[in-house]
Amino acid sequence: MPALLTRGELLAAEEAIRAGRLIMVRTVGSAMELLLPAALLAWQRGDAQQAATLVGCADRAYELHGDEPHPPERRMRDKVLAGLQTALSAEALATLRQHGASLSEDEGYAQAGLGPA
Repeated sequence: MPALLTRGELLAAEEAIRAGRLIMVRTVGSAMELLLPAALLAWQRGDAQQAATLVGCADRAYELHGDEPHPPERRMRDKVLAGLQTALSAEALATLRQHGASLSEDEGYAQAGLGPA
């Protein structure tokens, strides 16, 4: 997925996120690892608000699971946040991230148009 996003293959990346989410939820019960790729996808599509919301959702999901993003996801998060810090005011970014943190994983994906709630 990171390679698809790096090459700008946004439709293929969206399809991979959707398919991967279904498989991960069925096998391990969570697809939190795909929230940050979804945030990068939203950012690359020019949707700063959705990207910020998904970062907040991902941060909370990792916290709830007592885990941290792996290096590829951390790089995606850093890239999205760097862009968001130039695109949004600090207050808007904080508000959107707080909103994302209030969402379940399913709600985050649904709000991003990447699956049912």
